[in-house]
Amino acid sequence: MKQVSREIRNRKKKAKSMGFSDTTQLSFYNTLDAKTSSVEDEDLQEAAIRVSEIFEKNKVVDWKNKVNTRKKIKREINVLLHSLDLEQSKIKSITNELMKIGGEHY
Repeated sequence: MKQVSREIRNRKKKAKSMGFSDTTQLSFYNTLDAKTSSVEDEDLQEAAIRVSEIFEKNKVVDWKNKVNTRKKIKREINVLLHSLDLEQSKIKSITNELMKIGGEHY
């Protein structure tokens, strides 16, 4: 139990040290970082924060089951990822992973 709580504290500290408001943004960042190689770290940090803002802005009751809301979120994430000049093949994979994380946290 102590190990789990230590890991949680460490994640919170890491998130804060990177300028994130919570560990969800850190999760978005970790996904982006793992799946991209040509994007600057600062751009990935900004993108992670922006993904979080997209979910916050579109968060409604039972959003995961509302097709139009999910499509809107995916579309906004796709636009964001295109702005990072990523390959189309990577964008779909990254978007799906970010949607999965968003579904767990929002």
